[in-house]
Amino acid sequence: GSGYLTNNIDYVTLASEGNAIDFGDINTSTSNKYAHASSTRGVWPGGASATNVIDYVEIGTLGNALDFGDLSEAKQLAGTTSSPVRGVIGGGSAPTVTDTVEFITIASKGNGIDFGKLSNKRSMAGGLSDGSRAVFASGSTPSYNIKTIDYFDIMTGGSSIDFGEMSIKRGWCGTTSSKTRGIIAGGLNPTYQNLIEFITISSAGDTQDFGD
Repeated sequence: GSGYLTNNIDYVTLASEGNAIDFGDINTSTSNKYAHASSTRGVWPGGASATNVIDYVEIGTLGNALDFGDLSEAKQLAGTTSSPVRGVIGGGSAPTVTDTVEFITIASKGNGIDFGKLSNKRSMAGGLSDGSRAVFASGSTPSYNIKTIDYFDIMTGGSSIDFGEMSIKRGWCGTTSSKTRGIIAGGLNPTYQNLIEFITISSAGDTQDFGD
C-alpha cells in the first residue's frame, strides 16, 4: 500500500491465540473494507475510496484476492451484512450519499443486483444479520448522524422496514451479531462514544443498553 492505505490480507486461526499471518493481497489499496463471508468464501465490496470492485478469496486457500464482479456504481463507506447465501450492501457515498441496496450471491461470482432501498440516504450504516434478516443501524449523512434502524428479509429484498431506533444519533458504529442478538458499539456523536447497545434481531424494537 501507500501511506496509511494497504492491500494486505492477514488471517488468524480462531481456535488458537497468536499473531496474524499473511494471507495475500486485495486488488486495491484502501481502508474500511467491509466483508461478507460464508463458511468457505470471503468477499469485499467497495471500500473507503470510491470503487465498484468486488474482491473475494477462498478462505481455506492462501493467496491474493480474485475478481468477483462489480457493484452497480463506485461506492465508499457502504454498510454490509450477510447470510450464509447472500451478501447485502446498503447505502454509501457514490460520490453523493445514497439509499440504494444491492445484493450478491456469495457462492457464485457476479455483479451486484438491486435489492431495495434504505429508509434514508446514509453512509457507514452498521450491518447485522441473524441469517434471515439484514439489519442496518445508524449511519451518517453529509450534515448529521442518524439513529434509524432498518431491516429487510434477506431472501426477498424490497424497501426497508422500520425496526426501531438507537438511543442516540451516531455514525461510524461498530456492529456484530449472533443468531439472536445484534450489538451496536461506539460511534461518533459528534465526539467518540463508548456506548454499547443491543437488539433482538428476530423482533423489532428500539435498542437496549448492553454496557460500555
